[in-house]
Amino acid sequence: MMSASTEMLIIVLPKDDESQAAWLRVSQGRVIAQGQGEPEDDPEARLVAFAPTADTGIDWLDLPDVPRAQRDAIARRQLADQVLGSVEDLHVATQGDAVVWVAKAAMARWLAALPRRPDSLIPLALAIPAPTEGMISATIAGQNLLRGYRISAPADPAFIAAFGQPANQHSEKEIEAALIAAASDPPLDLLTGPYGQRQAWFDGKGAMQLAKLAIIALGLVLILALAQIWRTNRAASQLEESARSQAAAEFPQSADPVADLNTRLAAKLGGGAGFLPTMAAVSGAITSNPLAELTRARFDSSGTLEVGLRVPTIADAALVKRQIEASGFTVDQNAPSSEQGRIVTTLRVRGS
Repeated sequence: MMSASTEMLIIVLPKDDESQAAWLRVSQGRVIAQGQGEPEDDPEARLVAFAPTADTGIDWLDLPDVPRAQRDAIARRQLADQVLGSVEDLHVATQGDAVVWVAKAAMARWLAALPRRPDSLIPLALAIPAPTEGMISATIAGQNLLRGYRISAPADPAFIAAFGQPANQHSEKEIEAALIAAASDPPLDLLTGPYGQRQAWFDGKGAMQLAKLAIIALGLVLILALAQIWRTNRAASQLEESARSQAAAEFPQSADPVADLNTRLAAKLGGGAGFLPTMAAVSGAITSNPLAELTRARFDSSGTLEVGLRVPTIADAALVKRQIEASGFTVDQNAPSSEQGRIVTTLRVRGS
C-alpha cells in the first residue's frame, strides 16, 4: 500500500480524442491544485493515471490463488470464449478475482499521452469502491459510471435499464477522496506483464559502477562454473569406477562385466522404454507448462508410468498429453474430474 502523504500527480485520461484529461495535484493526502488539459509535471511526484471506463472491459471470475502471472494467464484463457475478436490483441490484468482487459493499441495510446511513464495505470471504473448493497453512480472527468457488487460499467441507458437506477450519486469531494485512495493503494494496476515497470536509466557514474560489478560477477560466475565442472567430472569418474567395481563383483568371470550388468538391468525394467526415459518425457512436458502440476507417479513392471495431473483446464491436460506423445510415447488418459476449481486426470505413459 502506498502512503497517502506521498506527493502525487493524478491524471484521469479522457474518454475520447475530443475531451481533455483532468488532473489533481495531491500533497499530504489533500488536493492542492486541479484542472484540465496537460498539467505541469513534477518528476519528484508519483504519477498515477486512470484509464477511461469506455475502453476497459471488467468482469469477476473464480480464479485460483496462484502467482499473478499465472492468474493473468488463466484469466486470458477463460476470456477467449467471452470477448469478441482475438484475445491476442488484448492486455489482461487481474487482482484477486477482478479481471480487466484492454486493447493493446489503447494501452500504447494512453502511455504515449502521459508526460512520463506512470507509477500505476488504474481502470477508472474501479476507482469507486463497491457499495455493500445496491448501486451508486459517479461522474468523473465527464465519464459516468455505475458501481455495485461485482459490477462496474459505464452509466449508459442500457446498463441502467439492466441494473436499475442507482440510489446514490457520489459528490465531488467523495470522488476526490476515492481517486486519492485508489492512487495510493491501486485496486488493480494495468502495468503488468509486458507493461511492467522498467528500471530507470543509469547516469554515467552509475553505469561505470554497474560495469565494474558486472565484471566482478562474471569472474565469480566463471570460477563457480569451473569448480562445478571439476566437481561434476570427479563425481562422474567416481560413479563410473563404482559401477565397474559392482559389475566385476556380480560377474567375476565375464570379459565385459559392465555390458552383462546393463543386460540384467534392462531385463528387470520390463516392457516399454524404462523408467528414466519415460519420466524424463513426462517431466519435460509438465515443466514446459507452468500451470500443470504432477500429483503422483507409479511405474510398473510392464513399463507403464501412471501419473496424476492437475491443470486449470481440459485444454491444458490435452497440451501436456500431446507434448509427451511428441517424444515418441503412447499416452492413455482417463476421464477428467474437477477438484477445487482445477481439472484432475490420470495419464498412463508407455514407450515402445
